[in-house]
Amino acid sequence: MYEGRLKALVDLLSPPDRAAIAASPKARKAIRDAGLDAADSASAAATSMMTNASKLGSLIAEAVADAAQRVLSGNWVDDATSAASSASSATPAAALPGSPRPSRRR
Repeated sequence: MYEGRLKALVDLLSPPDRAAIAASPKARKAIRDAGLDAADSASAAATSMMTNASKLGSLIAEAVADAAQRVLSGNWVDDATSAASSASSATPAAALPGSPRPSRRR
């Protein structure tokens, strides 16, 4: 896979440069090692991405299952939200600061 790309890059070089690389075992080894390092880095990045995607998928599945369980049980309101709503329902709206006063009919 990488050998084809490497060959395409070498084809872009001028003939004297190609001859110098072909004649130098050190240059060939450096090019080969750089290609292997690039392949290793790409493989590690792909593995890391797949691991993170798998973790994210698990978190999403857990959240969906939790939400479905709450809906099926009829308990889909969070405890904090239900406590706040029950406390606010005990206080009439007219007693809250900033709330509009009801209009009086005559």
